Amino acid sequence: MSFYDMKWSKNLLDKAGRFAPLAYMAFHLVFYSVTHILAIVSFHYYWVSMALSFSMVACTLWNGACYYMDFFAKKYEQQLAQLSSIQKEIEIKKEEEDKTENQKKQN
Repeated sequence: MSFYDMKWSKNLLDKAGRFAPLAYMAFHLVFYSVTHILAIVSFHYYWVSMALSFSMVACTLWNGACYYMDFFAKKYEQQLAQLSSIQKEIEIKKEEEDKTENQKKQN
């Protein structure tokens, strides 16, 4: 996935027009500056480092839990759909068997 495929960045770069490369580089400069400052501050202050580490672990756990909930929910829905189709097939076969038995009894 490229940077241009993201909706918000596409809107930003489209509005920038011919200055799109400059906007792109400005975004990266700001991103680099913020992350560099965070790295320097977390290197010098233990509690900032721990807070950043805790927040990264919390985000990772949250994203992982959401992924598994979505994955298992979709898998469960697929299994329910398969189960209902099998149940319908069984009901149809049962009805056919009942019809043939009734026809045999009548004959």
